[in-house]
Amino acid sequence: MEADCPKLILNCPYQDAGCEFQGSKVDVERHLLDDQTATRHMTQMLGAIKLLTKRVNDQEEELKKASKLSSHSTGIEKMDVDSHYGDTRDSASSMKSLSPRDSKEYTAKIKELEIKITQSRTVTEMCRSELKQNKLDMDSKMDGLAKQIQEQNSMIAEVSARVWCGSFTWRITNFENLFQQAKNQELVAIHSQPFYTAVPGYKMCLRVNLNGIDSGAGTHVSMFVHLMQGEFDSIIQWPFSDGLELTIMDQDTQNPVHVKEELFARPTLQAFLRPKTPRNHKGYGYVEMIPHTTLRERHYVSNDTMIVKVRVKSSSSS
Repeated sequence: MEADCPKLILNCPYQDAGCEFQGSKVDVERHLLDDQTATRHMTQMLGAIKLLTKRVNDQEEELKKASKLSSHSTGIEKMDVDSHYGDTRDSASSMKSLSPRDSKEYTAKIKELEIKITQSRTVTEMCRSELKQNKLDMDSKMDGLAKQIQEQNSMIAEVSARVWCGSFTWRITNFENLFQQAKNQELVAIHSQPFYTAVPGYKMCLRVNLNGIDSGAGTHVSMFVHLMQGEFDSIIQWPFSDGLELTIMDQDTQNPVHVKEELFARPTLQAFLRPKTPRNHKGYGYVEMIPHTTLRERHYVSNDTMIVKVRVKSSSSS
């Protein structure tokens, strides 16, 4: 049974491209799986391809020169071919015609040069193919990583939504910028993160139209609740039948005057039926939650932040 020596020091497979890493088999495998290493390998491969391409182009130029000289060898004065590519050194007036032996040697050098060019082209194509495959592998890894991050973010959001249990507070930061975008009709609505009324319970979110809609358009802030598809929909009762209390918080710590409105579910409305989409298109709330003028009279906006709150009032409670 064959076994690899654990202490055997191996070179990185990309050594020819310029990578100087050395280590055990396990170390090399880890080295190849590292994303930063993969990026560095791609850069090194690209550099190697550029160098090989330049060499191929240089050799092709020399081959063209050599072929041209060979085709006119009968009337050419004797030339002194250097040891590398056959550059002329003496003036044409002092040259003598090439002998058959010289012509044969020169033809052999041309063929040798052609073989080198073909080999260089083959290596270049192999490098390009490997670079392309490495890019595909890296793109696949990045796609997989992006999917994992998305799944983790969804899981975090789902867990976070359960923490609120029927009383959700939303800090709307960067208020002045958002308000101006709403005034300019660049931003129609903003939505809060989801929250659950209980565990198990209904999943919902808040929607705020800072420049209002319908009768509140241009003069009021509108505020609504939207039911969402949740993990417990199959074991809770539909339609939603609890009451809701919407509040815009006055941030005056001495004598706060909060703006509160209560609403009660109407089971026949689509807004309270079990959602058929991730977020129910129909919401329920107030188109005239608070006038724009009132926002500035007290501390409903403080430190460029507006704080809103929703509390679920169970229909079974007194």
